[in-house]
Amino acid sequence: MCKITEDVLKGAIKHYPWLAKFLMLIGLFILSESLFSLIGLYLAELLVPASHILDNIGSINSGLALEPDTPMVHALEVYQFCTSLGRFGLLTFAFLWLIGESAGSFLQLRKSPSLQQLIWVFPLMISAAVVIGAVNEWNQGLTLPETLSGLEKQMRQMEEQAKGMTDAFLGTTTIGGLLINIFLIGIVAAVTEELFFRGLVQGIFHRWTGKAHAGIWIAAFLFSFIHMQFYGFFPRLLLGALLGYICYWSGSLWTAMAGHFINNTAAVILYFLVSNGSVEQDPTETGTWAQALVFLPVLAIFIWQFRRHGARLDDGV
Repeated sequence: MCKITEDVLKGAIKHYPWLAKFLMLIGLFILSESLFSLIGLYLAELLVPASHILDNIGSINSGLALEPDTPMVHALEVYQFCTSLGRFGLLTFAFLWLIGESAGSFLQLRKSPSLQQLIWVFPLMISAAVVIGAVNEWNQGLTLPETLSGLEKQMRQMEEQAKGMTDAFLGTTTIGGLLINIFLIGIVAAVTEELFFRGLVQGIFHRWTGKAHAGIWIAAFLFSFIHMQFYGFFPRLLLGALLGYICYWSGSLWTAMAGHFINNTAAVILYFLVSNGSVEQDPTETGTWAQALVFLPVLAIFIWQFRRHGARLDDGV
């Protein structure tokens, strides 16, 4: 029975147009979001019963204040692990199975980056963080027209709720909490999101349009949009585009994963140092345009060096 099902479903939508494939992906994403959210909630209740997460999930969604290193936060960590793994990681491989594509080839996982590429990714991402920090500061100060004041108020509330969740996750002062955050945000989130956005979504739109730039920017837009944080939309858009170009220039998704890992892990460590009082504030959150102008040529040099060691043979852009 399993063999028959596998034969029927494998490559079942292989010959569909790319638009139909993408619409199918949206439907499967919504389905997997619901499924793995339920799995995550029940698994969190099972592993962290003191959290009573099933009883309190409504309060969390309405903006309940959370404290770091509490049972509820640990339960939410389990929940985040399940949802990240399911809606991004497992969905990516399941969808490639449906369209009859090899994961290694489609996701650009077969080519290993050179040591030189990986070395240049680090300063590239750190310098980019300073530039993107200035964009973040500008984005935070955006206001909507008076006629949209109600919408702006709702978006500000969502932003505050997201910030409260971030503070609860990253505000740990223990080494154990730091290691958990590096695992969840630095590794799991970076790997699964790159599989989905740079590997799958960027690949779909690259093939659909025949243009690498289109695939990169559409994937970056969706990467930022799906986080549902308007006041962080533009810096996340630029981050997604940068990771997209890193993947394209090198021809390997592993370099984009490395870049995403560096970005997320640096943020986790900086937040930890701020929480412990070792650092007054995260410099990437309060960047200025003066700092951005200083680091732009530095970033350009690092990008040039990275491209030298990761130039593609094709030029289908």
